[in-house]
Amino acid sequence: MMEAEKPLISCGRKKNPLNRLVCWPVNRGVQEISIIERISPEVSNKLLSISLNRYPYADNQMLTPKHDLISQLLTNKRRYKRRNFSPVIPQKVSENDVLNTSEAKGYKFEKFVVSLFDPNYFTLLEWRSVKSHDGVFPISCQFPDLEFFFQSKTESLHFAIECKWRQHFISDKIVWTNEGQFENFKKFEEISTIPVFVILGVGGIPEKPGEIYSIPLREIDTITFHGINLKPFLCNSDNRPYLICNKPSLRW
Repeated sequence: MMEAEKPLISCGRKKNPLNRLVCWPVNRGVQEISIIERISPEVSNKLLSISLNRYPYADNQMLTPKHDLISQLLTNKRRYKRRNFSPVIPQKVSENDVLNTSEAKGYKFEKFVVSLFDPNYFTLLEWRSVKSHDGVFPISCQFPDLEFFFQSKTESLHFAIECKWRQHFISDKIVWTNEGQFENFKKFEEISTIPVFVILGVGGIPEKPGEIYSIPLREIDTITFHGINLKPFLCNSDNRPYLICNKPSLRW
């Protein structure tokens, strides 16, 4: 038997920083491992602790030191996407509509939001894009746009962001999403236990909005924002975002 055909499991055990014993799943594929190994050792070590905190391990699993949160994200997201998540599928659209004006503006605002986060503290884990063919969408496009991992000397948190930009308020109101998307975001937060924040840009241009609001999804119960209710969530666009993990709250 060739070496590559042997089961990908080690008989040895190693202690992680939290003094737990963990191990690799037997059925982990070679292709998936090659993806994980592209992650730099610095990021791997940085994310290991939250990986061990967030996901339970069976006695027959092992996690080697070079692997981290990313592998567990792939495994566990695959589990809840297939078994627990029933997204509201969007109406069929043509392939030419994917990069329309609205999508282009949304992408520009996403780039603006990503540029706000200090990479010394925030690691970008996911940046989803809307891709489709003949009306077929991946389930992942129903999830929030961005996922970050934050770590300081004293605390850490894995969280997600949905980015929305609107040109202006209409009668002091903004419809920030539709009912289907809203339901999907709520399901994502509930099933994954990853806190979600809606970052809303209003006015200006997507690359430099006039106002920025950061609203925890748990505090949203409607698809319509009223200007007066958004005031507590207004951010200072001259500062960089900071995260309060125990609430959690994303402010700047």
